[in-house]
This record gives sequence, C-alpha cells and structure tokens, in this order.
Amino acid sequence: MKKIIYSIAVLAMAAMTFTGCESIPAPYDLDYTDPNEGVDLGTPEGEGTVASPYNIARVLEILNNGEQTTNAVYVKGLVNSTQDFDVNYGNMTYLLVDEMGSKNTLMVYRGKYYNAQKFTSADQLQEGDTVVVSGVITLYNATPEMNAGSSIISINGKTDGSSTGGETTGTPSGTGTQADPYNVTAVLQLAQGLGSGEKSDPVYFKGKISSIKEVETTNYGNASYYISEDGTTTGDQFYVYHSFYLNNTKFTSTDQIHVGDDVVIYGTVTNYMGNTPETTGGDSYLVSITNNGGSTVGEGEVSTADADIVYTPSTDYGYEEKKPITTVATLGDGTTVSIIQSDGYTAPAYYPGEARIYAKNVITLSSSKKIEKVIINCASPASGKNYNGNDEAYATDGTHKVTVEKNSDTQVQFTGLNGSNVDIVNDYSGTSGGTQLRIKSMAIYYAD
Repeated sequence: MKKIIYSIAVLAMAAMTFTGCESIPAPYDLDYTDPNEGVDLGTPEGEGTVASPYNIARVLEILNNGEQTTNAVYVKGLVNSTQDFDVNYGNMTYLLVDEMGSKNTLMVYRGKYYNAQKFTSADQLQEGDTVVVSGVITLYNATPEMNAGSSIISINGKTDGSSTGGETTGTPSGTGTQADPYNVTAVLQLAQGLGSGEKSDPVYFKGKISSIKEVETTNYGNASYYISEDGTTTGDQFYVYHSFYLNNTKFTSTDQIHVGDDVVIYGTVTNYMGNTPETTGGDSYLVSITNNGGSTVGEGEVSTADADIVYTPSTDYGYEEKKPITTVATLGDGTTVSIIQSDGYTAPAYYPGEARIYAKNVITLSSSKKIEKVIINCASPASGKNYNGNDEAYATDGTHKVTVEKNSDTQVQFTGLNGSNVDIVNDYSGTSGGTQLRIKSMAIYYAD
C-alpha cells in the first residue's frame, strides 16, 4: 500500500477535499488557495532542465500554484530518507529535500535507477546522496510527488555513462535551443533520463565528431557517428544514429562529414532499449558544420549561421501535429511569426519539424527592428516534388515588394526589404495547387 508522507508544505492541504490524478494538470478554474501561506519553503531555483534542474522549493511552488507537469522535468535534491525498496519490480520510494532534515519534501514514488533500469539493491541510494532525477511531478492526495517510473540522472554528480563505457565526467550546459544548444554531456543525460521506447521533444545539441560509423548514400542517405566535447574518443560520447544532412536532406557523399568537424544537430533523442542513449533514427539532421574554420552549406545555398534570429516550427509555439496553425509564434527577441490561410483554399498546417505553407497562405513577421532579409530552409524534395514554394512567391514590407530567390531545391530567400512588418506570400495563379513551401527553419536578418 502506498505510503503517504506529509510535510509542513502540505499539511493544510489535507483538509481540502481534493483528489489528485497522476499526470493530469490541475484545473485552472479551481478556487485554489495556497496551503503554504506563511510557511518558508526556501528559495525556488532552476528551470526544470537537465542543465538547470528544479530544486525542491521550486517544485513545491509549482504545485502550490495549482499546476502539475505532463512531461518529465529534472529535479535536484538530497535523499532525506528511503521509504521502500521493491526487489521484485526494482523500484524505490524515497524523499528529496533541499536541506537534510527539512520538512519540505518531494516523494519520488517507485522510481527507477540510472537509464530507467531496475534497482538491484537498497544500498544503491543512501541518505544524504545528492541526486538529479527525471520524472513527472504531481500532487497525489495532498502529497507532492514524482510519479512512478522516474529515472535517476546522477548520484553525487556521477552519471551512469553506459554509452561511453564508464561514468561521464563532463559538466552539462545549454538549454537545448538553437541559440544555446545542449553540450554532449547534457544531451547524453537527457536521453538517459528517458524510459525505454520514449523519445524527447526536438532539441538542439552540439559537439565535435569523434568517430564515424557509417555514411549511407545509396538508399536512405543518412549517417551514424559519435560526437564528444573535444573530438576525442576518451570522454563523454553521444551516438548520432541514422541522422540526415543539412536542412534535413540526404547525404550524397561520404566526404560531407569528417572526424573533427564541429556540428550542431536538431532532432529528438531516445534511450534505445533503456540502455543506449542516441538520436531517434531518421528524426534528426545537421543544422551546421564547421570544418577548418569554415561553415559548410549545401551547393548553391547561403549559410544562415549569422542570422539575427531563427524561427524553427515546433510544438513549443502551441502548434499541434497535422493540424492547422492557429497560434502566433513569439521568438526569443520578441519578433512574432503569424501564418494565416488568407485567400488560399487550404489552411497552413504544422507537421513534425515543419510548417506547411500552401497556395496564397501568408506569413507575417512583426519586429521592433527593421527586417532586411529572410532566408528559408525547406524540406527535401520527395516523390519528384520540390517544397520550396511557388515561383510567384514574394515578400513586402508595405513599401518594397521583392520576388523570391531560389538558392536551391531546399532554400529560398527574400532580400531588399526594409520594414518592421513583412508579409511573405506563397502566391499562385489559383487558390490551390502549385508548390508547397515547407519551412524547416526561417532565418531573419535585421537592417540595424
């Protein structure tokens, strides 16, 4: 029977007739009262990422605000006590605190060991250990807890490192965005925190190619290789499995990547069979390659490494897979991207990793700065079709109207603009048909 551990942070909640439900956010229309009013929970810290995990005070703050998480977050704390070790199922229930002896606790309920593997001994976790754990936080019958099935990322700073044959020693950094990609250790820990068969949301991560297993150019056009922080094979290694080339296109030559190249990769990661952290096969691609000080881009294409801001279609903007785009994306600097149906027959839609723009759909960019250029990286051709938009496509800032320049089958650009509001129209002679503009990323350049 599940043990209920009460803390000072939740005693007042016990009187409430509220029933928790695992993995379901608390209703936002509840007449919610903070039960910890007047109770010192400590200083909330962390962003819930592998590089910046929540502390216990931050977890309690979230729950006290009537919120819960549906996706796994990262939490760091001290093991205040172990409650139960189940040798049959290989899980353990334990309490985390920010300071030993504190009454403000988070129960990790039936958690798993490294890489979501089973605990084999109660001695694998000791009181006083500092742990980082990945899981869903919730409020269960007035008890703050992390749902069953969580996974330990590190104990006293040490990670399992099964993908490198030993303990990882690097320091995780980055937030997984294009502006701040995860380093090798961070993406390794992200994957290690997933259960077998699970995959992450798309993230950006970087490293230096340390070894190349295969570059397949005959059928699938993907590559498998390892990256590390410094390009050697002695440190933390992350396996990039069946990944594609720049702009999500196929590899066409084995010479397109080399050991020692600095790379930035975008895609989902997984923990294959619960013990092999790697990219999800066929669901990642190179964003940039730097070899001997120069950036490599596709033939005829322009590098977007110097863009002021980049829009990459994602569920982070409220988009739903295989459904019309109805929300406005706000980029890191405040610039917004609005995509509407306008005079077209078909509404623009989001598909995994791309925004699909149909005939006469309109993209509106609004910024506090004047925009002078936009470069769009498009999806790779398929079944004999390009997805780089109609030849009639144009952009206007209200004063200037510029026609599309097609750099390649997978890249187009609009130059000569000078306005803070820019409309990009996938124009066509009819309201349907023509060539879709499937946006993988859109680089925006400012005039000042």
